[in-house]
Amino acid sequence: MEIDHLFDELEHEFADKSFQWNKQVNCLKLHLLNKNSFDLLAPIVGVDFVAGLDKQNADWYCISLVAIANIQPVSNSDDELPLLRKQNINFLDFIKSLDRPVRVVATFADQSESSFNLLDVQEQFVIAESAKLIPLQAIQQIRVLGTNSWV
Repeated sequence: MEIDHLFDELEHEFADKSFQWNKQVNCLKLHLLNKNSFDLLAPIVGVDFVAGLDKQNADWYCISLVAIANIQPVSNSDDELPLLRKQNINFLDFIKSLDRPVRVVATFADQSESSFNLLDVQEQFVIAESAKLIPLQAIQQIRVLGTNSWV
């Protein structure tokens, strides 16, 4: 009987831990399918994307879940960082919420990149300078360039 009780306790403890991966998390370590990795501070988890401030270069990233191989939740020791936030918003609507115009680098499904000034988002298109329309479905990652990294 004692063994049954021990198994019940272990099962209960494991079940509790498996559902609390996001407790006290203020950083997400992302490993992308293209072998790149990022530590995103003050992360946001949306319906179909993850966003946050890159720890290395202070650029804001918004990455579609289809480009991510795995995510490791991390508790950074900086108490000033906001904890992980879940938002019921999709990739398109999140990009629409960016202040515009803004300089971005988009990474596409074929891993090519393009830098441009994002002027607007309408329906399924990102509108860049010279009235260039970029299908949002082609974009897997948007990097909003910080003041230290204008490409």
